[in-house]
Amino acid sequence: MGVLDNKNRIASISSSKAHLITANGIGKKPFSAGCITYLNQLKREKRFTLSVEDNFYSRPAAWGIFCERYVSENILGFKYKHLGDVTFTHPEINRWVGTPDFLSADCVSELKAYYPKKFTEYAEAIESQDLELIKKNFKQEYWQIVSNACILDLKFGETFLFMPKFENLDLISASVEDYEGSDLWKYRFIHEEILDRPENPAIPFIPKESDYKDWNEFRFEIPKEDKDLLTDKILLAIEYLES
Repeated sequence: MGVLDNKNRIASISSSKAHLITANGIGKKPFSAGCITYLNQLKREKRFTLSVEDNFYSRPAAWGIFCERYVSENILGFKYKHLGDVTFTHPEINRWVGTPDFLSADCVSELKAYYPKKFTEYAEAIESQDLELIKKNFKQEYWQIVSNACILDLKFGETFLFMPKFENLDLISASVEDYEGSDLWKYRFIHEEILDRPENPAIPFIPKESDYKDWNEFRFEIPKEDKDLLTDKILLAIEYLES
């Protein structure tokens, strides 16, 4: 297992796209149309030598990154390591990479900090503690965890879901105020929304009257057959990339 500079994600299959690799193919083809589109993009990246993704700033993306930091500092214990933007490569399959959110001794964990519609849907799936339900309805989230577990050779996966409660928004605001990173500008809107519109800021929060939990988690053993399926499909995808 090797740590990579994120620039080396270029032209490599990422865990965040593992759901595309596992999707059923069309007719006799091993891959779906969406997967072929993704793999062709990776081919162009290799030729272009830079990412061709549109990585523009967005508030939802900034919110997710901020929540990752907040959860690391205020919710998770010392047994979890926050990896942030550290990218790993599979020990035997060179063009298979992943950037996990959190790592513990035997488990890789992914945090999601969705806006209300997706949050409520995913929260109810996590509440069920039903792996097959999550696998069926949240393919991207599930296969991202499986992919990172394969890359890191770990037995367990874990999904985290976070949204602050209304009564804790002052803690969120204070966390932004205390942040001293050079990218503070990305998260300033969070503090400003809470300050300017304290009763209804335009950021995700759980209303006082709601019984949704702010913190949701589900730890599970990853089925070997799913690891094997993904590995086989990754190998096929790399053959396509190199053809």
